[in-house]
Formats: sequence, C-alpha cells, structure tokens
Amino acid sequence: APRVSDALERWQERFAATPYVRRLGARLVALEPDRARLALPYRDENSNPGRALHGGIQASLVAFAGELAAQSGLDPEAELEAGIVDLSVAYLSAAVGEDIQAQGQVLRRGREIVFCEAHVTGPDDRPIARGLVTYRAVGREQSGAEARICHSLPEAEHRPEPAEDRT
Repeated sequence: APRVSDALERWQERFAATPYVRRLGARLVALEPDRARLALPYRDENSNPGRALHGGIQASLVAFAGELAAQSGLDPEAELEAGIVDLSVAYLSAAVGEDIQAQGQVLRRGREIVFCEAHVTGPDDRPIARGLVTYRAVGREQSGAEARICHSLPEAEHRPEPAEDRT
C-alpha cells in the first residue's frame, strides 16, 4: 500500500482531472484522512437567473466532499468498483453571487460502505446545504464474481414467479 501522503496526492490528482469538476471550477483545498475541503468560486454559468447558485451544483459539492473523504482511506491503486450509492441533500439557504466551500467528513467506515456527511457554506460560514453520502468500495474480483453469477442465469430465472391465485 502507498504511504498516506502519496495516496492522498493521487486522489487529489484524480479529482482535479475530472472534466465535470473542471467545468464547475471546483478546487480541492485540503485532503487528509477521513476529511476533505473544497472551494467553488462564483461563476455565472453555475447559477440560476438572479445569480443564485443552482441546487444541482450544491448537491455536486456535497457528493464531491463526501466521496473524497471516503476515498481518503482507500488505496488509489487498488482495483475497486466504487461509487456513491446514496446521496441526500438539504438546501438551507441560497448562495447568491458568492464563493462557497464544502467540507466532507467520514462518520463511519465499514468493510465496504463508508458513511459521510458534508456541509456547504458561504464565505461567512453561513450554512447553504448539508448532506449525507453513502459510498461503497469493493474489490473488482468480488464485484465481478457477483455480476457473473447474476448474468449467467437464463432469462426465465430472472422473472418473479406469478402469485398463486387463492380465490
């Protein structure tokens, strides 16, 4: 396994290279074990009329911050099937024409599932959004075996049995 600092640097590089992240203008400010901090400068193209930040952008920041916090404890070179399996966002106030930031933190790390929370705030630390991120990471060998079992069944075996008519 790589050193923690090397692993965190690799996750930072991957984040910065993501086209959607670049398109939004998001920047990773800090990444440490189980924590991530991001910044998003104001851009008109990320906003609704009236310069209010679009809710999808806020949700993206919640997802980014939670995912990065989860990834910070994983080996970036491991062969993993990984991603967000659940995301919930509460919108608390509007961000109008202002830079925002997001912080993500691991709440609990299991064998495959990592539960994280994220907070999006304005420049004065005013709450903008809050969310929960559930991230799953499993080795490709295990994930592939499960997929092969499911996909190797004949088509008829995928259909549920009809309910018995008890009238």
